[in-house]
Amino acid sequence: MKHLPFLSVICLALFAQFFQSCKPCCTDPEIAKIPNADATPPALRWEVSVLTQTESGPISSMTMYTDLVTNISVKKTDEVNVYLVARDEESGVKKMNMKGNFAYTCLPPGGGIGLSVHGFVPEQSVDFNKLTTCGLKEWKLSIEDLELSHCPSAMNIVGAGINITGNGENFKGGASSLTLNLNVAN
Repeated sequence: MKHLPFLSVICLALFAQFFQSCKPCCTDPEIAKIPNADATPPALRWEVSVLTQTESGPISSMTMYTDLVTNISVKKTDEVNVYLVARDEESGVKKMNMKGNFAYTCLPPGGGIGLSVHGFVPEQSVDFNKLTTCGLKEWKLSIEDLELSHCPSAMNIVGAGINITGNGENFKGGASSLTLNLNVAN
């Protein structure tokens, strides 16, 4: 019987240690405690990086866009990466996705019958709906090395474009959306 109090003390110490290690998860500065209400949707932005080859060497740029609809022009030889960033300081990012489509008209050198090419940009998405107490304040989705030319190599692009829509939702149902239109030049 003398061992029972010792075992009880050990069990209580382990129990206390366990609860001490279970501090609230939302103390990290990049994590938000999900509130009872949040009237604002997440803020969305596009981050677009473009690598262009020039006679004097490669030039790269990274530009952020927050307009509801953004139109930019790129060359078919550019390397383009598109990132959708969602940020919600109040209740965290629950879901986000980006998807789109493309359309090209390809003409043979010297004219002739054109070829029309259409398709979809593969969807990128994330869903954190299993989180119930805390949510991430920011998350980023990417489409890297976006294919800018679906024309056969001997053909020229005419009237090419890629349209991508990005959506974000927080844990209280607030939602926002942005559209990115890439106009592809030959």
